[in-house]
Amino acid sequence: GQQFSARLALAMERAPADFDVLYLGWAGFRAGNLKHLGEDNLRAPDEATGSVLRRVEYVWTTVAYVISPTGARKLLDAARPLNQPVDNFMAWEAREGRLNSFVALADGDEDDLWNG
Repeated sequence: GQQFSARLALAMERAPADFDVLYLGWAGFRAGNLKHLGEDNLRAPDEATGSVLRRVEYVWTTVAYVISPTGARKLLDAARPLNQPVDNFMAWEAREGRLNSFVALADGDEDDLWNG
């Protein structure tokens, strides 16, 4: 509906030009899922963007996302063969530092358990 459309438009506006994946519907627990990013690297460059997006390495139960053309090429190149669920594959590629992934935050999201 209107709330989702507004959230998507704002997330796309604030997403960095080099994003690969922007998760819109997802779940994930921040602590313990970091390999390449430290806590400081998760924060957005400014408060306005930080209220809308957050960098992420590993999320699951993804139900909606935007994949950039560059991100799609990276995923297609790495998926030979694709031998696991797509959600796991995409999360693993992000965790390994091969995808520049972000989650779109919604009102009420907390730092300990993310879900959008």
